[in-house]
Amino acid sequence: MNIEHHFYREVMVVSMPFRDGRLVEEGPQEFVEELLALADAASRRVAFDMSKVSYLNSTGLGELVRIKDCLTDRNIELILIKPSQRVISLLSMAGIDRFFNIIDDEHRID
Repeated sequence: MNIEHHFYREVMVVSMPFRDGRLVEEGPQEFVEELLALADAASRRVAFDMSKVSYLNSTGLGELVRIKDCLTDRNIELILIKPSQRVISLLSMAGIDRFFNIIDDEHRID
Protein backbone atom coordinates (compact mmCIF):
# COMPACT_ATOMS: atom_id res chain seq x y z
CA MET A 1 0.00 0.00 0.00
CA ASN A 2 1.22 3.48 -0.82
CA ILE A 3 0.56 5.74 2.18
CA GLU A 4 0.49 9.38 1.13
CA HIS A 5 2.18 11.38 3.88
CA HIS A 6 4.44 14.26 4.78
CA PHE A 7 6.00 15.59 7.97
CA TYR A 8 4.99 18.75 9.79
CA ARG A 9 6.88 19.69 12.96
CA GLU A 10 8.16 16.13 13.39
CA VAL A 11 4.60 14.75 13.12
CA MET A 12 3.82 12.36 10.30
CA VAL A 13 0.66 13.63 8.58
CA VAL A 14 -1.15 10.90 6.64
CA SER A 15 -3.68 11.84 3.95
CA MET A 16 -6.58 9.45 4.50
CA PRO A 17 -8.39 8.72 1.23
CA PHE A 18 -12.14 8.22 1.03
CA ARG A 19 -12.99 4.49 0.89
CA ASP A 20 -16.79 4.26 1.14
CA GLY A 21 -16.87 4.47 4.92
CA ARG A 22 -13.68 2.54 5.64
CA LEU A 23 -10.23 3.88 6.49
CA VAL A 24 -7.89 1.16 5.29
CA GLU A 25 -7.82 -1.52 2.60
CA GLU A 26 -6.03 -4.08 4.75
CA GLY A 27 -6.38 -4.70 8.47
CA PRO A 28 -5.62 -1.97 11.02
CA GLN A 29 -2.61 -3.85 12.42
CA GLU A 30 -1.01 -4.11 8.97
CA PHE A 31 -1.71 -0.44 8.32
CA VAL A 32 -0.03 0.55 11.60
CA GLU A 33 3.02 -1.56 10.75
CA GLU A 34 3.30 0.26 7.41
CA LEU A 35 2.92 3.62 9.20
CA LEU A 36 5.67 2.76 11.64
CA ALA A 37 7.98 1.73 8.81
CA LEU A 38 7.54 5.22 7.32
CA ALA A 39 7.68 7.19 10.57
CA ASP A 40 10.78 8.60 12.14
CA ALA A 41 11.83 6.33 15.01
CA ALA A 42 11.70 9.29 17.38
CA SER A 43 8.22 10.38 16.26
CA ARG A 44 5.67 10.15 19.04
CA ARG A 45 2.73 11.57 17.10
CA VAL A 46 0.88 10.67 13.91
CA ALA A 47 -1.87 12.80 12.39
CA PHE A 48 -4.58 11.66 10.00
CA ASP A 49 -5.79 14.33 7.58
CA MET A 50 -9.45 13.31 7.49
CA SER A 51 -10.62 16.10 5.17
CA LYS A 52 -11.43 13.64 2.34
CA VAL A 53 -13.33 11.24 4.61
CA SER A 54 -16.96 12.35 4.48
CA TYR A 55 -18.25 9.57 6.74
CA LEU A 56 -17.27 6.37 8.52
CA ASN A 57 -19.42 3.26 8.68
CA SER A 58 -19.20 0.85 11.63
CA THR A 59 -16.24 -0.94 10.04
CA GLY A 60 -14.39 2.34 9.53
CA LEU A 61 -15.10 3.40 13.11
CA GLY A 62 -13.76 0.08 14.38
CA GLU A 63 -10.66 0.48 12.21
CA LEU A 64 -10.04 3.95 13.63
CA VAL A 65 -10.32 2.68 17.20
CA ARG A 66 -8.04 -0.31 16.52
CA ILE A 67 -5.46 1.92 14.81
CA LYS A 68 -5.53 4.32 17.75
CA ASP A 69 -5.12 1.42 20.19
CA CYS A 70 -2.16 0.01 18.20
CA LEU A 71 -0.47 3.41 18.19
CA THR A 72 -1.23 4.04 21.86
CA ASP A 73 0.34 0.67 22.73
CA ARG A 74 3.54 2.06 21.16
CA ASN A 75 3.22 5.41 23.01
CA ILE A 76 2.28 7.25 19.82
CA GLU A 77 -0.48 9.86 19.91
CA LEU A 78 -3.03 9.92 17.09
CA ILE A 79 -4.30 13.34 15.99
CA LEU A 80 -7.31 13.77 13.68
CA ILE A 81 -7.13 16.76 11.35
CA LYS A 82 -10.30 18.28 9.93
CA PRO A 83 -12.74 15.39 10.23
CA SER A 84 -16.15 16.10 8.72
CA GLN A 85 -19.03 17.07 10.98
CA ARG A 86 -20.54 13.68 10.22
CA VAL A 87 -17.41 11.88 11.49
CA ILE A 88 -17.25 14.10 14.59
CA SER A 89 -20.93 13.35 15.30
CA LEU A 90 -20.31 9.61 14.94
CA LEU A 91 -17.35 9.77 17.35
CA SER A 92 -19.50 11.74 19.78
CA MET A 93 -22.49 9.36 19.52
CA ALA A 94 -20.15 6.41 20.12
CA GLY A 95 -18.81 8.23 23.20
CA ILE A 96 -15.21 8.12 22.00
CA ASP A 97 -14.63 11.67 20.78
CA ARG A 98 -12.89 12.54 24.05
CA PHE A 99 -10.20 9.94 23.33
CA PHE A 100 -9.04 11.76 20.19
CA ASN A 101 -7.10 14.98 19.74
CA ILE A 102 -9.14 16.69 17.00
CA ILE A 103 -7.89 19.84 15.27
CA ASP A 104 -9.13 21.77 12.25
CA ASP A 105 -5.78 22.51 10.55
CA GLU A 106 -2.38 20.82 10.56
CA HIS A 107 -0.80 24.20 11.39
CA ARG A 108 -2.41 23.86 14.82
CA ILE A 109 -0.14 20.95 15.64
CA ASP A 110 2.11 22.17 18.42
